[in-house]
Amino acid sequence: MNVNIKGNLIMNLLKKEVEEKLQTVESKEDIERLQKLINKYKEKYLYDLDLYAMEITLFLIQNNLKKAREIAEIAIQINPYNAEANYNLAIVCEEQEDYIESYRYYLLARHLGFCEKNMKIFNLNINECLERLWKKINSKLDSDKRVEITNCIQRKFEEGIFGLKDGRFYSIINVIGQIYEDPYYNKRFVAWYDNRKRLLLEQKMELNALEEKVELREVELKNELKIDRAESILLPIASPSPNNIYKVKYEDKIYNITQIVENHFNYYRLPGKVSISTEKEVYFGKPILLKQDPKNKKLVLTIFVDGLAWKVLKNDKIKSLMPNTAKFFSKGVICSNAFATADWTYPSLATYATGLDMTHHMMIRSDLFMCLPRDVTLLTEYFKKNGYTTAKIDGDWRSTPVYGYSRGVDRIIYQHQWAGMRLEEVIPDVLEHLEFMKETNQFVYMGIGDLHDVADGIELPASIQSKLSLEERIITEKGVTSVKQDYDENKIKAYCKVITKIDLYLNMIYEYIEKNYKDNEIIVSLFSDHGQGYLIKPEEHFMARGRSNVTLMFRGGDRKGICDEYISTCDYLPIMCKLANISLEKERIDGKLPKYFGGESEREYVIAESIHPGDPYYAGVFTKKGMFCVTSKEVTTFDGRIPIEDFKWENNSLGWNMIDCDGKQLKLEEKEIEKYKNIIIEHMAGNLIYD
Repeated sequence: MNVNIKGNLIMNLLKKEVEEKLQTVESKEDIERLQKLINKYKEKYLYDLDLYAMEITLFLIQNNLKKAREIAEIAIQINPYNAEANYNLAIVCEEQEDYIESYRYYLLARHLGFCEKNMKIFNLNINECLERLWKKINSKLDSDKRVEITNCIQRKFEEGIFGLKDGRFYSIINVIGQIYEDPYYNKRFVAWYDNRKRLLLEQKMELNALEEKVELREVELKNELKIDRAESILLPIASPSPNNIYKVKYEDKIYNITQIVENHFNYYRLPGKVSISTEKEVYFGKPILLKQDPKNKKLVLTIFVDGLAWKVLKNDKIKSLMPNTAKFFSKGVICSNAFATADWTYPSLATYATGLDMTHHMMIRSDLFMCLPRDVTLLTEYFKKNGYTTAKIDGDWRSTPVYGYSRGVDRIIYQHQWAGMRLEEVIPDVLEHLEFMKETNQFVYMGIGDLHDVADGIELPASIQSKLSLEERIITEKGVTSVKQDYDENKIKAYCKVITKIDLYLNMIYEYIEKNYKDNEIIVSLFSDHGQGYLIKPEEHFMARGRSNVTLMFRGGDRKGICDEYISTCDYLPIMCKLANISLEKERIDGKLPKYFGGESEREYVIAESIHPGDPYYAGVFTKKGMFCVTSKEVTTFDGRIPIEDFKWENNSLGWNMIDCDGKQLKLEEKEIEKYKNIIIEHMAGNLIYD
C-alpha cells in the first residue's frame, strides 16, 4: 500500500460526504450512490474503522442483517478495544435478536468508552440501550428461554464483564470444584491437581489457583457411564463429594472403588467395555484411548522459556550457558535470526498460538483481557484434531483459559508462577505427564517463567545467590516491567546464572526423551517470547536485538544445523505443523513456512514492534542488511492506534537510521527509505487513524 499522506484531505472530504448522506437516505438510488462512494474510499483506506461503521449503517438501512453482522465482526477483529466498533456490533446483534452477544458488546462498549473517556460513547447512552434490550428479552421470549439468557448474562457479567476483567487465574477468587466457562462458552471442571495436602491431618485446602495447583478437563456430570470400545482406555473421574463409591461392571464382575478426596481427578485404566455407576453424581472426563497412530509422532514437546534472549546465547555462548540444551539441539536446528513480533509475553505468546502478528490478533493491553481470535485454528487445536492427546503445564497467568488457551487442550495443569509452578515443579510435573500419557501420541506444552525473577526484583534462589558477589547484588532498578527496564550489567550477570540453572533442570527432560524415543518419533522445540530491556544499551533503539531477537530451536525433523534465515515468531505454527506433517487450514495468518524448513522462499524482512497504549509506537524492520528503526511522534491511543502521518522516521547525522548487524549506522537512498516507510504503514494499516 503506497500511501500519499497529502491525499488524506481528499479522502476525509469523501468520508464526510458519505457520513452526511447516510443521514438522508430515501431511495434505492441513494443507496447505490453511497455504495459507490464507500467503494471509492475503500480502495484507498481498506482498514479504516470509520469505513466499517459506514458500511454497517448502509446494510442496516437495507435490512441486510447478515452482511451488517459480517462487517461488524470484521471491525472487532481489526480492533477489539475500539468502543465504537463494539457498540456497532451490539446494535447488529440486537437487530438479529442475538441477545446474549448484544448485551456482551453493549457492556464492552460502555466499559471501553469509560476507560477511554470517549465522549461519543457517553453521548450514545448505552444504559438506555441495555434497558431496551431487557424489555425485548422479557417481551419476545418464553419464560424458559428468558431465564436461560438472563442467567447467562448475569453470570458473564459477574465473572468480569464477559471476560474483560476476569481475574480467576491470578487472584484468590475461588475456582476449584467449579465449572469454568471460557470466553468461547466451552466448559471445564477445575480440580485440585495434588490431593496429598488434603490428606495431611485433613488440612483445609484453598480453592483458588494462586495458592493451589489446579487441573482442568472437559467433563460431564452424571451418575453412570457406559463404554463400548474395543481398546483399553483411561477414564478421568472427579467427585464433588468425598468417599464416593463407584461400581465398575466388567463382564460378570463388579469392582467397588472408593474415591477418597473430592474435586480431584483420579484416572482409571479400563477395558473397552464397562459400565460405571456411582452413589453420587461425578464429573466424568472424556475417555482417553490408549493407542498410538503410527502416522503421528509419539511425542511433540514445546518448551517455552519466558524472556530467553538470543543475544546472550549467540556466537557459541550457548555452549557455556546452556551446555545441555546446546548438546540436545545440536542434533536439530538452531535459528539464529528469529524475531518476536512483540516485546512482552501476552501478545508474543498469542502470536505463537495463532500465527498472527500483534496488529492482527490485537492482544495488546495489560489491563483488559482480550482472548485469542475465534477465526483461526490454534496450534493446540491442529494437534488435537490430528489425533494427539494434548496438555499444557505451566504457571504463566498470561496464557490461561481466560485468554482462550484451553482451546484444543485436553489437560491443563496450572498454578500462578509466583506462588508455584517454579522450575523445580514444572519439570517433575512434565515428566510425570510424559510417563502418564506414554501410550498415546502426545502434544505437551510446558512453560518456564523463572527468568522473570531478575526483572521483577524477586529474590533469587540460593543456588544463584551463592554465585553473586556483593557488587553484583546491587540492582539500581526494581519492579519495573521487563519491557521498560534500563541497561544493567548486574542484572545481566544474574540473568545468565538463572539461564544455566534452567538448563540444568531441562537436562532431566532431555535425558528422558533420549532414553525413551528415537529422533524420528519426536518433535521438540524450545522457544522464547522476548528479550530484556536491561540488555539494551542507552544508545540503542527500543526494539534492538536484545529485546527482539529470541531463542528458537527444533529437534526431530530432517534438517540439522544453524538456520540463519530471518524468521518471525508468526512462522512457528507453520513450522510445527510441517514437522508433524499436518496440513494448515486455509486461514489468513501472518506466518509462512521458512525456506529452510521446506517453504518456497525466505522472508525479505521481519517486523518486531511495541504497541503499548499511552507509549510511543516502536518497531524494527530487520533484514540481512540491518534494522530500520521506527518511532511514532505521539503516544498510541487507548485502542493502540496512531495517526497515519504520525511516524517519526529515525535519522541522524548520517541520514536515515538503519543499523547494520554490527551496530553501525547506514545511510539509505531515498527509494529505500520510502520502501521501509510503506512496509510499516501497510503493516500498521488496521492501527492507523485516517482523519
